[in-house]
Amino acid sequence: MVGFHDVALYLVQRYPHLATCHFGDAKDSDDDKAPLTVLAKRPWAFPSGSRFKLWQLIIYHCVPVKLNHFLSQPNRGGMESQVGSYEPSTQMCCWTRLFKACRKVNAIFWELVGWLVPPIKHIQETKTIHSWTLQLLNHLCTEILKVSRAQEIFEQSFITGAKYGIPEILEEIIKSYPFALEYLDEGVFKSVVLNRNEKIFNLICETGMHRQLIIRTKDDSNNILHLAGKLAPPHRLSLVSGAALQMQRELHWFKEIEKYAPRAFSESENNDEEKPKMVFIKEHKKLIKEGEKWMKGTAKFYTLAAALIATVVFAAAITIPGGNHDDTGIPNFSKEIAFKVFAVSDALSLFLSIASVLISLSILTTRYAEDDFLFALPRRLIFGLVTLFLSVTFMMIAYSGAIYLLFGEKKAWILITLAALACVPVTLYGILQFPFLVELIYSTYGPGIFGKHSNRLIR
Repeated sequence: MVGFHDVALYLVQRYPHLATCHFGDAKDSDDDKAPLTVLAKRPWAFPSGSRFKLWQLIIYHCVPVKLNHFLSQPNRGGMESQVGSYEPSTQMCCWTRLFKACRKVNAIFWELVGWLVPPIKHIQETKTIHSWTLQLLNHLCTEILKVSRAQEIFEQSFITGAKYGIPEILEEIIKSYPFALEYLDEGVFKSVVLNRNEKIFNLICETGMHRQLIIRTKDDSNNILHLAGKLAPPHRLSLVSGAALQMQRELHWFKEIEKYAPRAFSESENNDEEKPKMVFIKEHKKLIKEGEKWMKGTAKFYTLAAALIATVVFAAAITIPGGNHDDTGIPNFSKEIAFKVFAVSDALSLFLSIASVLISLSILTTRYAEDDFLFALPRRLIFGLVTLFLSVTFMMIAYSGAIYLLFGEKKAWILITLAALACVPVTLYGILQFPFLVELIYSTYGPGIFGKHSNRLIR
C-alpha cells in the first residue's frame, strides 16, 4: 500500500486473504509488515492526522465524499441473489430516484466549486482518502479476526498506532478485539506522554486505565510527572504557533498528568534530586525565554498601534468637524445624527485604544513566571487584541461620520460608499488577526486538548 487506499480496499473486499498477507522482506516479521501494521504508520490518512482551520473544518463536514465506481458496485451473487425477485413499490422507487438525483446534483455542485476554488477540492480529496482509510481499517480488522495469529497482528498494529498517534487504529482494534486492552501497558503510556499524543491519552482515559497507568509508569527514578515535565519533541511543539502558546500547551499537559497523579508524586525526587516541577522548569527554560520574547514583541506592536489610534482620535475630538458657533461654542452640526455617531465612536475609540495601551504595558512589565503562560498572559493578550480591534472599528466609523458631515451633503450614495470603504481596513485587520485570536481564545477558554473523558470503550 503506497497511498492507494481505494485500490487496497477493493482488493481486500475481493480477496479477503490479503488482509493477513506478508508484504515485507523475508527477514522482516510477518506481523510488522501486515497491512494493518503498515496502515498504523500513516497518520496523514486518518481524520485525526489532519489539522484544519475553522473555515476548512466547516467545509470538510459539508463536502461530500467522492464516489469510486468500482468500490460502489455491488458484489455479484451477493445482495442481488438474496433479494431474488423482490420488486420495490412504485413509491419507494420514486423516493429512491429523487434521493439519487439530489445526491448527483450535490456532487456536481461541489465538483464545480472545487474546480473554481482549488483549496476546497483538496479538502474534498482529503475527506475521500479518510473515508477509504476508515473502511479499509474496518475490513482489515474483520478479516484478521478469522486467522489464528490475530493476536500477534493486533498487538503489533496497536503498539504502532499508539506510537504514531492514531486513535482510530486503537479504537477499531479494541472494538473488534476487546482483549487488546491488555496492550495498554507502561511502555505505551510512557510513549504517549513523552510524545504529547493527547488523542491517544484521551482514548486511554475513556478505557478507565489512565489512573493505574499513571501510578505504574516509571523510567529509572523518574515517575510519570518527571516524564511529563520533559520538553515535547519539536514536531509536537510546532502544532501551535508562537512560543507562548507552545509553553501554554506544555503546561496543560503537566497539569493534566498532575491532576490524576498521587499527591506524593509532586514531591518525589529522582536520582538528580530533582522534583517534577524542577524538571519542568529546567527543560523549558529556553522555551520560557522564547515565550517572553514573543509576548513582549507582540505587546510592543499592539502598544504602538493603540497609541497611534489614541493620538488620532484625540486630535479629532478637539478638532470638531464643521467648527463651533462663535457665540455659544456649540458645534455647528450638533443636531445632526452623523455628528452624534462621530462623537460616540470617537470617544469609544479613544477609551478602547488607551485600554489596549495599558493592557499591553501590563504584558511588558509582568514577571514571566512559567505558570503565567497558562492563563494570565494569554488572557491579557486576548483583551489587548479585542480592544485594539474595536478601537480600529470605531475610529473608522468616526472618520466616516466626519467625512459625511463635511462633504456628504446628505446624499445616500456617499454614505454607502464611505461605509464600504471603512469596512476594508476593518475586514483586512480581522482576516489577518482573527485566526490568531480564535486560536488564543480556544487554547485559553476552550475545552482544551484533553476534553471530557468517558468510559464509552468499556461499556
